[in-house]
Amino acid sequence: MFKASPLPALVWEDLKRDPLVLIDVGASGGLRSLWRPLRPCLLRVGIEPDPMAFQKLQAEKEYSLLFPVALSDKTGSADFYLTRTKGRSSLLRPNHRIIDKFYDSAQFEVVDTVSVPISTLDALLDAHQVKADFLKIDTQGTAWEVLRGGEASTLPSALGVEIETEFLPRYEGQVLFEDVHRLLTRNGFALFGLQPRFFTRTAGRQYGWQWGQPLYTYALYFRELGPGAKKITVTKLVALAWLYGHLDYAAEVFAASRHLFSPDEAAAFETDLVGTIPFHRRLRIPGRYQLATWFWQFWRRWVIRLQWRT
Repeated sequence: MFKASPLPALVWEDLKRDPLVLIDVGASGGLRSLWRPLRPCLLRVGIEPDPMAFQKLQAEKEYSLLFPVALSDKTGSADFYLTRTKGRSSLLRPNHRIIDKFYDSAQFEVVDTVSVPISTLDALLDAHQVKADFLKIDTQGTAWEVLRGGEASTLPSALGVEIETEFLPRYEGQVLFEDVHRLLTRNGFALFGLQPRFFTRTAGRQYGWQWGQPLYTYALYFRELGPGAKKITVTKLVALAWLYGHLDYAAEVFAASRHLFSPDEAAAFETDLVGTIPFHRRLRIPGRYQLATWFWQFWRRWVIRLQWRT
């Protein structure tokens, strides 16, 4: 998973006045550790259709708002397939043609089916007058439908998306990564990170050390801001990029809108930014690049790496 970086003081002050709004779609695991340090300036909206998981989330009280619905690109009701292993349940049936090649298929065994209300992301948030800043979507095969249901009003205002999306169809009839990526890019988002999950095939799992095959990935997207953005929008995008460790993008976004900040604010931000530079990068040793190249070549010659790209 993506890891958090501490936020600069300037960002904290602005977010205390206008909190970030996190929409956690598929919240059964609770609020991720990455977001917990931001709780004082974070409006947390959880969406979870699994009845047992929803009850647990209610008891833990981690979310400011919590909704027991499934999201899709339409409204109404639908069957929700509860699986033996927590976190595999979905609006879609497991696709055993793929699953049985990589998993112990008992994980995806459907043990119960419940009828759940379904809504579009736009309808749900508009009804409660919530404007999303960031979407975390983990819905086991229905990511594309969730996004489609948010294209009218939610996606245009969102600044970032972290989404689980598949390369192979673990669920019947699901839309795969390429179409999810296409939908997000046409809505003004740029891809900033992929964290694929690799699985070995059950038929040959016992043979030696293996990479396996990527079945799904966590993908991170940020909005490309155009001219004329408001100060709080800039601050929130800077906060999100900084939180996820993309300090280069945080610096670029701030520099492009520096005129919105006072000289003292700009100086404070730059001080915090410089403070993130690792010690070894601050050293100015003559010939350091040549030394780094020699060590790199030595490592390549003597360290065996079992991977396809060298």
